[in-house]
Amino acid sequence: MTFRVLEVSEWDQLSAIFAANNSKLPDSRFAMIIGAFDEKNTLSGFIVCQLAMHAEPLVLFKPQALSGLIHKMEEELKASGVKSYYTFVTGLSEELSKFYGLQKLPLNVYQKSLE
Repeated sequence: MTFRVLEVSEWDQLSAIFAANNSKLPDSRFAMIIGAFDEKNTLSGFIVCQLAMHAEPLVLFKPQALSGLIHKMEEELKASGVKSYYTFVTGLSEELSKFYGLQKLPLNVYQKSLE
């Protein structure tokens, strides 16, 4: 098996796979796709590595600052062309998260340091 970074021109071949999983192709400015190919050069799998905007930490000295911070951050992100962001906030209630339009994702988060 061989492994290589796919050229952006090859990404369209994967669009049906993304669509079948209710997903979109990543932004090529901030991502790469690594493919695994068998001896017949048939795609055997791939992994997407991409930068994802995330917001943390959130530090509040006064609770009334929360709304303005979130709205200003989102305004700046939209102006920069960012379409979505993640936040790993503890202590923000489920009700408050929903109020600000945050959707809880059913996933586990893992980290590996490469240092």
